[in-house]
Amino acid sequence: MNRVVAAPTLEVSAATWAAEIARSPREGLAATKRIVADVRAGRAPGEPAAYGAALRTSPAARARIQAFVDRKKKPT
Repeated sequence: MNRVVAAPTLEVSAATWAAEIARSPREGLAATKRIVADVRAGRAPGEPAAYGAALRTSPAARARIQAFVDRKKKPT
């Protein structure tokens, strides 16, 4: 995700977004970092097994992943 903000609100917006990311389940963040690293290295992540592991870890992780999937299903 990316956001465009006015220059005067950049620092506050960045801090708010960073705090939001920091509240995310660690399992999901770690899986996302692995996938990004694969893509940057030119490897296709395919169906990420890391997300499968995150799905089995905690109800909070499962809820966040389900919310992400639900947002992606909405028509744009």
